[in-house]
Amino acid sequence: MTKAYDEETVDEVTRYMLAVATENEECPLAFVTFDRITAKDASFKKTALVHVQQEPKITGDGFAVITNTRRGRHGKMILQNVAFDIQHTVIGGEGKEFWTVDRNIPHKKTLFEGSLEEYGWGRIEISPASPEKTNHILTVMYVTDLDNDAAPIKAQDISSDTLAGTAILGKAMLFPKNEKLLTEEATFTVGEATECYVAGLSEGKWAIYKDSTAFKTVTVDKGTHLLNFTADAGAYTIKHVN
Repeated sequence: MTKAYDEETVDEVTRYMLAVATENEECPLAFVTFDRITAKDASFKKTALVHVQQEPKITGDGFAVITNTRRGRHGKMILQNVAFDIQHTVIGGEGKEFWTVDRNIPHKKTLFEGSLEEYGWGRIEISPASPEKTNHILTVMYVTDLDNDAAPIKAQDISSDTLAGTAILGKAMLFPKNEKLLTEEATFTVGEATECYVAGLSEGKWAIYKDSTAFKTVTVDKGTHLLNFTADAGAYTIKHVN
């Protein structure tokens, strides 16, 4: 993603995205993004954008509740950020649907009847509370029905020194903090039985250890860079063996 930005503002921008089916009928899909942004100047603000169809609700405990009832839809998405100190800012509504820096730039192209409203209400801006030379943003989302009145499910932070990670709905999803493709040893801990996905790994064989005991060896294929295995509660170490 780095080439999409002005060379005078950033050194590197990378994003990992992982969507996982949860086998949970009420919350069938979890979607996680992990952004790593290194700016030319530590004071530069970094912001990830989530565009919304209708005005979202930001709760006092850090959840963003995003709904869509337009044209007969009946869905809801819960968004939260874990592992890092993050602020949510909502920008939108009449006259600010397409707000850019200091003015609104409306989209006027109509593709089909009602298509203008499909462009949305506005957006949520997700920014680190304390800008640094390199900032990380780990965003967790899951979908459900609009009439699901259950309290939002809080994602767990399972990050380690080398991995940014979260666990939710029986799935653990982790990403390398400081490398495009991880080649070094990495560790993490899960508190219950879960299916683990570790993205951004170098291809080849990876040995998995549970509580320092050899657990299994898994091959990470070229092009996927994804390690997947089922784990019980415990501490895990992964090592690249070839």
